[in-house]
Amino acid sequence: MASMARAPWRLAPLTRISERQALLKTVPMRSCNTLFVPPPQLPFTGFEVLFLGTGAGSPSVRRNPTGVCLRLARSNWMFDCAEGSLRQLIKSVVRVPLTTKFFVSHLHGDHVYGLPGILCTLDNHNAEYKDPQTKEKAPRPIDVYGPLGLFSYLNTAFSTSSTWLANLKITVHELVSPEMLNKTSKHEKFMRNAPKHPSLKRKWVHVESDGNGDVWNVLDDGKVIVKAATLKHTVTSFGYVVEEYPVPGKLDLNALRKRGLPPGPKYGTLKLGGSVELPSGEIIHASEVTGPKARGRKVAILGDSADSSRMFDIAQNCDVLVHEATLSHDMVKQAVHRGHSTARMAGYAAKKMNATLLALTHFSHRFRHWSADAKSRSTLHLALEAQGSFGRRAVVPASDFLRIPIPRLPHE
Repeated sequence: MASMARAPWRLAPLTRISERQALLKTVPMRSCNTLFVPPPQLPFTGFEVLFLGTGAGSPSVRRNPTGVCLRLARSNWMFDCAEGSLRQLIKSVVRVPLTTKFFVSHLHGDHVYGLPGILCTLDNHNAEYKDPQTKEKAPRPIDVYGPLGLFSYLNTAFSTSSTWLANLKITVHELVSPEMLNKTSKHEKFMRNAPKHPSLKRKWVHVESDGNGDVWNVLDDGKVIVKAATLKHTVTSFGYVVEEYPVPGKLDLNALRKRGLPPGPKYGTLKLGGSVELPSGEIIHASEVTGPKARGRKVAILGDSADSSRMFDIAQNCDVLVHEATLSHDMVKQAVHRGHSTARMAGYAAKKMNATLLALTHFSHRFRHWSADAKSRSTLHLALEAQGSFGRRAVVPASDFLRIPIPRLPHE
């Protein structure tokens, strides 16, 4: 049985793979007990998934509860913050002060109890923060996204603990729909007239229908787009998709020289898709001297879910899908009743999304990490189960501090 379990993980060494997806294809090998590449030596690609917690419910010796960090070129974005997430951040390769955005899937404690603590630490780190434009000292803007009730949670936590947060300006963006607003919870009604913390600001992100279901256009900063859709759970739960803008095509330097345009600032204008004037007075457009754009990288990070079908459209062709696999499929009734997925269900979702790599997380503590023993339940068995429904070998059972660097796609 042990030899059969190891077979799917025999992948080509990293040095022998020249395709763009080399790093993704070797993730299962790097996540085993004997790491193929030591984690600190993995190259940073500017778009990386880092697992801070992979357990369900409560902490254990081997796993912290849920937390995922998306490392970008100049900032870190957190997806769910369970208790202990701050300590996990400090122990990892992440620079904590660069954390600027938080995305909360739902308001169960094992996904939000660590959020107030991280925000307090960020407040301490930003005492000398200066506005990039005015160069003057100012509170640092922090954005927090999540379901209705998130503002009340943070407002209560900071107000009752007399936490000042003088160095932060936190905007809480709550994802809402008319149905959600009509079904305001009891705690939300109770908090409606509560004093507002001076460092907190509340905004609503309203749902939009795109013909394939309800979608929340969460963020568009000109570099990446974030969208969200609901998941089936015991409370309102969201999955998030982060996608880069397409990368501009390469300039045809020979064509530019033949047209009489010497190297200079105008090259940058063309690279960004603009038009410039040649020394002869002729106007040259970017489409004439640039190659095709490269598709941006894309990752889908889902919260607790017993049905992820509403994510299928917006997560299509994602490079990495982070999906919960709380239980194995022989406990499917128990999983669905509690609003969770089995590994087989996660594999099916990855297949429908045409994901390149499926990363399983949110494991019940009854599953040990990486045991090929047929008599014991392990995350390796969950990965094999997910492979069956996914139809691909690219499935990795995540562990705390696993890094998945996503290389940039080549130009066509």
